[in-house]
Amino acid sequence: MSPTTISANSALVYTMVIVSASDSDMPDSELKVIGNIVRTFPAFDNYDEENIIRDAENCAAVLGDDGGADTGPTKGDAGTDSGLGSDKNR
Repeated sequence: MSPTTISANSALVYTMVIVSASDSDMPDSELKVIGNIVRTFPAFDNYDEENIIRDAENCAAVLGDDGGADTGPTKGDAGTDSGLGSDKNR
């Protein structure tokens, strides 16, 4: 898989999936926590929660590829204009 640019929100979902799967196990309870975070945290206000499964599956596919996380998507400039952590969205 060649590197692709993903949104800042997708990068956050990827991060949660990677941390959850770091012990080689990702129970449904952890997926539910990720879903709850996406539904309730303001950083995800512009994220369609229907994309959680797609992003989690894409992340798993990247991790399963040769090279793992080293060959995965890059956030690139996606986060620079996202407003994450800024007061302009409040």
